[in-house]
Amino acid sequence: MNLQLQPNRWSCLPTACAMALKMPTAELITRIGHDGSQIVFPGLLFPRCHRGFHIQEIAYTLLGSGWHTVVFEMHPIITESVEPILAQLDYLINNHGSHGSMKDIFDQLKVRITPVDGRYMISALMEYCSGVFLGGGHAVAWNANDSLVYDPNGKKYPISDLKFEIDRFVIFCGR
Repeated sequence: MNLQLQPNRWSCLPTACAMALKMPTAELITRIGHDGSQIVFPGLLFPRCHRGFHIQEIAYTLLGSGWHTVVFEMHPIITESVEPILAQLDYLINNHGSHGSMKDIFDQLKVRITPVDGRYMISALMEYCSGVFLGGGHAVAWNANDSLVYDPNGKKYPISDLKFEIDRFVIFCGR
């Protein structure tokens, strides 16, 4: 894996993915079909105002070239069908919307949520799979060969120096 610099502040995700895929960032961005620069959230500060990129569009882009994208969540949950949850939420908002915070409303939801600890799966995968960590609005590549994080900001460092909590670990299979 080679360290690559993101071309701008909203391109950490395609840059991290390109590093994990061992391809130039410009090639991946060209395949995606846009550079993420469109301003779609004018009320937000730079760089969050830009369209940026989503892991799903990268996964879709890679399908035709022999790569398959697998996303592992750090904190997945198992829950019942979403329809009863939405019905309860709609009822609570319509009947109690101005009488409490959203936290109060969500606390009243009568749903069964079973957390699954993804730390074991991700830790096991990190031993032999390179990939991409996502979390805190940032993405970095993980190199299993040297056990280092490759940050699109231009630095390599151990996982202990990671500055965000990992939400997802993305690996690319195939080719």
